Amino acid sequence: MTTECYPTVSLDEGVQLAYESMRAQGQTHNMAEMLATRSLPGLRTDATLMANAPKRQPLPREHYAKAKAAGVVTDGKFYDHQAARFPGDPEAWISGYGDYKRICKKNQWGLSGDVKNDIKPKEVAAKVDTQPYTVADDLVHEEVTRMGQEDPSLVSSPKALKRTTEAVRKRVSGNQET
Repeated sequence: MTTECYPTVSLDEGVQLAYESMRAQGQTHNMAEMLATRSLPGLRTDATLMANAPKRQPLPREHYAKAKAAGVVTDGKFYDHQAARFPGDPEAWISGYGDYKRICKKNQWGLSGDVKNDIKPKEVAAKVDTQPYTVADDLVHEEVTRMGQEDPSLVSSPKALKRTTEAVRKRVSGNQET
């Protein structure tokens, strides 16, 4: 069984699943992306952004207070937490694609999707946990179950199940050598 690796077209799991399903059925990338995200090519204007903006969710009063203190008028804008550097960031009030470009340029954030730029994403050093830890039993069980579905011989007898479980626990638990 081969597994295709498709690009991420949406962080919404339902949209991504629809995209991957269409690709697996032979649809082209562009058509599958358009249908899954329900967005037509060439209709990426500030007006369409605002028309399809997230419905206003109740925001903490502090968000409005921070915007007002920074001189940001929130009328006709929506708050996008994904564009915020911190909760309540007054720069995260969006009225068009230009706001995304401005925010990302200022913060050196790479963009892809409806809005793109040439900034390479910053590499973040992986945080290495230096303390030993053991993964929870339920997570080990999930991994053993998944592996057993792919290769039943790994769980075909009590001895095989025990050997597989111990191997998984050792593989997914961290820093046991210290």
